Amino acid sequence: MRNTVFVAELPSTPKLNFLQQKGLETRIEKIGYAAMIQNGIAFQPQILVCNKFLVDALLKDAPVIVQIDGDYWHGKPEKYPNPDRRQRKRMALDKSQDAYLAKCGFRVVRVWGSELQHDPAILITRIQQALGQAQIPQVAFSPSAEFRQLALF
Repeated sequence: MRNTVFVAELPSTPKLNFLQQKGLETRIEKIGYAAMIQNGIAFQPQILVCNKFLVDALLKDAPVIVQIDGDYWHGKPEKYPNPDRRQRKRMALDKSQDAYLAKCGFRVVRVWGSELQHDPAILITRIQQALGQAQIPQVAFSPSAEFRQLALF
């Protein structure tokens, strides 16, 4: 077998985490990407930002990051009112990550997987809201050399 890694070979790694760590798209990410493409939103999927975080998508024309959160993995409160230890840890990491990225000048748009499956347009609405709130110059966003290096443009 040529350089093939099977999820079964990594029993301690959940399949979805494995996909994200390998830069592969989950089913809900594919729905989000399709919605952005259909609405003409240019983005870079699965990109390392600030040499620290692998984000689901970074818009190409604005400092906006899109995170598509699985209900279980990120502990959607309506579905998991009493999150387990792993969910609480992930929720704290998400909050910390959002704060760090905001300090770096990014707006973070988060959408739950179940919301996206029910109505993909919700992602577009949230992106439009973030674009309205982002402090973007009148001219098109032009990433600096430092930003391009950090975001790996």
